[in-house]
Amino acid sequence: VAARFKELTDATKHITGDEALKKARRDVEKKMTVHVQQISATQDQVSRKCGDVFNQIAGQPDAAWRTYACLMFATKVVNQWELISLNNKAAFPLATVLVKVSTRFPELMDLALGILHAQTALTVPRAAVTKDEPTGATLTLAQHHALMGYAENDDPNKPGQKVFESEDDYLKRVEGVMLLYGAIV
Repeated sequence: VAARFKELTDATKHITGDEALKKARRDVEKKMTVHVQQISATQDQVSRKCGDVFNQIAGQPDAAWRTYACLMFATKVVNQWELISLNNKAAFPLATVLVKVSTRFPELMDLALGILHAQTALTVPRAAVTKDEPTGATLTLAQHHALMGYAENDDPNKPGQKVFESEDDYLKRVEGVMLLYGAIV
């Protein structure tokens, strides 16, 4: 999954790196944001959004732009983790649209899984222990947090430095991400 995710994101590098395409990128991103925000639990709305997202992706001028549109949609869906952690049922309509659209655009699922894996190590599954008793190897807290997928934020007390998110914030994010992952699976 990681290799496929890298391959797909590399295919969009010329789009994301070109300042002349900024307006077009923002247009795709805004449309995907609107579609994701309008997904609700009604079957009619889910069907309509499947069609809208499909049309948005299919309407892109070439394969790289379709991949970029898929990347934006997958990112927007995964970024709904906070809503999902507050309302568990919100995961299912989002996952339904993602899965249905990915039947026509398989790269969408590869991108979504890559983003989910980047958000938390628990989708793989794996765990990092701070001390391996048989070998005596130890991890620092920072190494453990990095391996487990804790987000690095700017330190408000020390400008220019980073600090890992709190354990409560991490667990809240992981809860939302894992609920979405479970709904997709």
